[in-house]
Amino acid sequence: MSKVNLQLRDAVLQAAQRRSEGQSPVSSPVTRDDPSFTDFDKGYTMRIELRRMIDVGILGMVNDHEASKECVASLKTLLKLANNIIDNPEDEKFQRFKMNNPKIKKDIIEPKGVLQFAIKMGFRQKKVIDMEECRVFIPKYRDDLILCASLLKKAIEREQLRADENLKLARGKEEKEEQWAIAIKRFLDDRKKREENDRREKEAKQSSNVLSPDPGSDEGHDTVPAINYSPIEVRPVVLDDDQDDRKSGVDVRDADGLGTECCTQSINPDTDRISD
Repeated sequence: MSKVNLQLRDAVLQAAQRRSEGQSPVSSPVTRDDPSFTDFDKGYTMRIELRRMIDVGILGMVNDHEASKECVASLKTLLKLANNIIDNPEDEKFQRFKMNNPKIKKDIIEPKGVLQFAIKMGFRQKKVIDMEECRVFIPKYRDDLILCASLLKKAIEREQLRADENLKLARGKEEKEEQWAIAIKRFLDDRKKREENDRREKEAKQSSNVLSPDPGSDEGHDTVPAINYSPIEVRPVVLDDDQDDRKSGVDVRDADGLGTECCTQSINPDTDRISD
C-alpha cells in the first residue's frame, strides 16, 4: 500500500474515532506552500467596491473604452489629496478641502461619483472653517486612504497606457489613410498623363494625314483631264485654172505623221479669211 493511501486511511480512522467520542473534527494542517492554500483577505470586498466606484462611477467605463480627460483629471485630484495626507500626516491644512474652491468644484463636486469616492477615502466630516464649508479627513480611515490611493494610481496608469495605445492606433490609421490617398493620387495622375499622351498622339496623327495625304490617293484634289496638243502643219494646196470656181482648200497634215486629215474650208475673197 502506498504512503498516500496509508495517510488517508489514518486520517479517516482518526475522524471516525473523534466522531465516536463526540469531538468536533479537526482539519488537517495546510501550509502556504500548498497550492490549495488561500489566505483570507479582509480588504478584498472593499477593493472590489472601490474599483467599481472608479471604473463605473467616475470613469463611466461600462464598455472597454478610453475615459475622458475630465474623468482622469478627477482621479488625479483625488490622488493628490490622498498623497498630501500620506506624506504630511501631521499637517492639518492637507486634511481638509474647501467646497467652494474652483479646482475642487470642477474635479470633485461637479463630476458624478467623485465626491462619494472622496468620502470613502476618509473625508467624511462636514465642517465650517472660517465661514467656508469644508470636508475634513478623519485619521482613523488612514488605511482606507492608503488603499484608495493605490487603486487611484493604478487606474491613472492604466488609462494613460490605454490613451497611448489608442493614440498609437490612431496615428497608424492616419498613416495608412495618408499612404492610400497618395497611392490613389499617383494612380489618377498617371492615368491622366496617359490619356493626355494618347490625345496628343491622336491629334498629331490626324494633322499628319491632312498635310501629307497618301501619294496614291486623289482625295482632296481636283482631277484635270490631260490635253494632247499635237503640232499641226498647214500647207496651201495649189489648184488648177479650171478649178477657179471651186473653193480653195487647205491640206491639214499631222506633224507627227500619224495620218492626213483634209479639211476643206471656204475662203472668203473679201476678207481673205477661212470660213467653214
